[in-house]
Amino acid sequence: MLLSPLAAIHNRLLRLHRPFLARGWREPKFAYSTAAALDAARLCLVAQQSLTLAPLLKGGFQTLHVQGAIVVLFNALWTEDRLWRADEPVALDKHDDYLLIREAFPFLERCLSHKFEPVRKVAGQALQTVGLLLDAIEKRLAAAREGAHYEVER
Repeated sequence: MLLSPLAAIHNRLLRLHRPFLARGWREPKFAYSTAAALDAARLCLVAQQSLTLAPLLKGGFQTLHVQGAIVVLFNALWTEDRLWRADEPVALDKHDDYLLIREAFPFLERCLSHKFEPVRKVAGQALQTVGLLLDAIEKRLAAAREGAHYEVER
């Protein structure tokens, strides 16, 4: 099963470049780290798709890999200008990063029935958090299509 080590390697690359992720959108000097973090997050989730039905390893570290990759892709969606233009709407359900995030749900839902309580807890928190993040994106997109500004509820 080569996909598990592949996902682990990409998770490490993601963790290496994640501190510079946001800076790469503003400063060209860090653009490489932004691209590397996004690629690693995408590859981590793609590898996990193939492992969705495989047994969890080492107490569910895969859950944390998936959660970290989702947060990075959420940041990319949130900062992607073309999503928020009312004049050129982009269908969210056609966006590759959005689809990768949605396709992680079956894995996280399966983790809710894991035999170890900490894995169930992390999976439940991840599902709740990802659900809230996706709701925020959908509300912001609806506001952008109406020409309004979306404020995040705190």
